[in-house]
Amino acid sequence: RIRMVLASLVSVAILLAAVALWVLLARPKSAINRWFAAYTFAIAGWAVSIGCLHAGLAPEVWSRLAFLSSSFIPACFLAFTTVFPSVGPWPSRRVIRGVLLLATTLAVLSVTTPLLIHDAVVTSAGFTRKSGPLYPLFVVYFLGAWITAFVVFALKWRRERGQARTQLQYLGIGLFLSFVGGITTNLLLPFLMGRTGYTWLGPYFTLPLVIFVSHAVIRHRLMNARLFVRRSIVYLITVSIAGTVFASFLVGWTSLVGERRQVIEVAVALAVALAFQPLKRW
Repeated sequence: RIRMVLASLVSVAILLAAVALWVLLARPKSAINRWFAAYTFAIAGWAVSIGCLHAGLAPEVWSRLAFLSSSFIPACFLAFTTVFPSVGPWPSRRVIRGVLLLATTLAVLSVTTPLLIHDAVVTSAGFTRKSGPLYPLFVVYFLGAWITAFVVFALKWRRERGQARTQLQYLGIGLFLSFVGGITTNLLLPFLMGRTGYTWLGPYFTLPLVIFVSHAVIRHRLMNARLFVRRSIVYLITVSIAGTVFASFLVGWTSLVGERRQVIEVAVALAVALAFQPLKRW
């Protein structure tokens, strides 16, 4: 299980880094793209750190690196919400710079001092660590920045119309999932109950937000929800039919003939592949 968690979180981090780079290269001069890339890179670094510390690879080092990268997540996301889909009047640039300065300070303290966390170990019961005197400040900062970002989202939701409101709709879905999942497992449970065994789940809850918003940033629009669901169902049904046909043929052929021939299998696979697009259109 430990190896699977490490491999999956590394895969998540690679996917997030690729998305961040893709968004950044699309429009490097855009503040929307830059802040979204910074936010996504921070999550990617956090995901790798979480995977490594749960795998028992120098947990003290990786736990500090996890705090370093996670310190920038709320600050970068707050900066992103102020410019997406259009620049809002609040919070001001001075406030954003102050939040970023606080994030940088906490990041530096997390890797150089025991003021936030220390004595991270991995036992048979899972990952544990001790909190420092500044850990409550980190919790207040993280929740405060995230709640502020949600307020910015709510104000824009009331003001925007049309395409911009559609973009904000998907941002709201991602915000909700990230808060309910990621913040609960990685911030509230460790702070309120001292449970750190579920922190490896946190990075997975950020994927919907990153995927939805990156599509909006790149395409400058988002798919209609019904269209998105319909296309997903079409692909699922088509893949299921094609897979069932191929598997049924192989089972039937083996049952009747009593042997498997690679040439026949390749021919059937090719036929199924050629029929996939017409079946999907139908």
